[in-house]
Amino acid sequence: MLSQESTGQWLLILDGADDIDMLYKNAYDNSKSLALIDYLPSSCYGSIIFTTRTQKAAVKQAGSNIIKVYEMNHVEARIVLENSLIQKPTFEEDKAVVKLLSLLACLPLAIVQAAAFINENGITVSLYTTLYENGEDEVIELLSKDFDDRNRYRVSKNPIATTWLISFNQIRLQDQLAADYLSFMSCLVPQRVPKSLLPLAQSQVKMVEAIGTLTAYSFITARETEESFDLHRLVHLATRNWLRTTRSLGTWTQRTLSRLADVFPSGGYENKAV
Repeated sequence: MLSQESTGQWLLILDGADDIDMLYKNAYDNSKSLALIDYLPSSCYGSIIFTTRTQKAAVKQAGSNIIKVYEMNHVEARIVLENSLIQKPTFEEDKAVVKLLSLLACLPLAIVQAAAFINENGITVSLYTTLYENGEDEVIELLSKDFDDRNRYRVSKNPIATTWLISFNQIRLQDQLAADYLSFMSCLVPQRVPKSLLPLAQSQVKMVEAIGTLTAYSFITARETEESFDLHRLVHLATRNWLRTTRSLGTWTQRTLSRLADVFPSGGYENKAV
């Protein structure tokens, strides 16, 4: 469809294309099958953007047509923080803002999650910085062990793990169903999690509130139709690591499989879309 010029202009983004074998290796390991890359559309009216963390994958996919995205500096990070906050920091909080951005290593996801917590709880940047520094070191260390991009996350206290833990603890106190939904979604592929697949709630209101809580804390992002959700790769990883530390990953995996078995439709053509 997209390969037809009559379709018009389009842009396709393949996010997190780090696994070269997945794109270029033939399916079923035989010469008659096609690789995933062979199914991508091609048209003079369209463009494909690959995002990846590895230079090797970037060169393989785009040759010399590569744009490097560097870490944000403190000026850029401050703009992200201020744009994410409802109540802008006062002049007296300037030192706290500088300190927080340093603690967060200027990572966009960590900044957005910190701002979400500040907004949700109506606290100051100074108070959040205090919470951050008083984090549970042992749990944060455990959560940080499996964060696989060591060149990017160089700080001793992983900023993503720390902001995740602060917000997750708050969610568990305020909305257990939201915490359950996050645990459930961490056992699935983190993109396009269908709303209809989520475990049943006591009421539709409870479900809406739980989804709203996760969205407010920037743990999940609703697709345009709000019928499916995405988890950031690092949120997905942090949640799974938390379940491992509490020895509950197996339990949630079983619950997720059971729910999938309950809602999965028959193989008739009428259910093809589902």
